[in-house]
Amino acid sequence: KDAEWMGYRVSILKGLGVLDKDGKPTGRLEVVKAANMVRLTEESFNVEREAMVKVCQQCHSATYVKKNFENADQMIKASDEIFAEAIELVAKLYQDGILKSKTNMATFPYPDLLTFYEVDTHLEVLLYEMFMDYRQKSFQASFHFMPDYSTWYGLAKLKKTIVEMREIDKHMRMAHNHKAMTK
Repeated sequence: KDAEWMGYRVSILKGLGVLDKDGKPTGRLEVVKAANMVRLTEESFNVEREAMVKVCQQCHSATYVKKNFENADQMIKASDEIFAEAIELVAKLYQDGILKSKTNMATFPYPDLLTFYEVDTHLEVLLYEMFMDYRQKSFQASFHFMPDYSTWYGLAKLKKTIVEMREIDKHMRMAHNHKAMTK
């Protein structure tokens, strides 16, 4: 229902290799389906979400739970926005030939987030830290109603990291352009 958020998710799914560069499903989607790792329809997602709402309502009021789920959704959307920007930033560097990788053949020009142990640059390490650490903390803490933790160890770290990545991107592009001009 939220087209903006869906756009962020598409970038993330491309980085996971579940969608190709054109947004079409890949073989990895079949693996994800077979493992029943994610809810692929709104209906199946809502079944899981409603089960969790019922658990929360055993101790908390319906109003409290509803508001906290809305807040958690907003935190995840904000986190996904930053993470998607980081994925697109790295993808553009690959596409422009500025950043080389031996690990993203299946997802080119997108980084392959499943090869996080095989990266060659600090920029890629930062992306994988966003994926494996900061976004997870933002997500998990949001749905455990831990706003301090989701903010400082999740969203704030994502924001700090994207600023650093933009700066690295700028320097890499300047160095690349300088090298091209001196040939």
